[in-house]
Amino acid sequence: METHLELWFDTSVEGVAFLKPVYRESEPLITFHCQRVNKTLAQLLGRTADEFIGQLIDSFIPWIPQAELASQLVTVFQTGEPQQGQYYYPQRNCWFSVSLTRLAGWRSLDV
Repeated sequence: METHLELWFDTSVEGVAFLKPVYRESEPLITFHCQRVNKTLAQLLGRTADEFIGQLIDSFIPWIPQAELASQLVTVFQTGEPQQGQYYYPQRNCWFSVSLTRLAGWRSLDV
């Protein structure tokens, strides 16, 4: 199965990022940081995939309202219920459909 997931990730025409939650001592869940980004998402955002690794999600998609994004990510994290939204990306003058899902301990952002 892992080989199929890798193949899908590497060849998907959708931009995909795998995210992990970020915690601080004695504080609730704060945000998420990027573990992996496929080439499609990197190209959509005008960077290389390696540039996203370890970055907080709000630093590489600031055009999505951060309070809304945080709320959706926490919902996915806590309940497993997928979330979706439509967001305008001004640098590209276009709209993106963003899906957030949980996948065996990972959170997935699909654009």
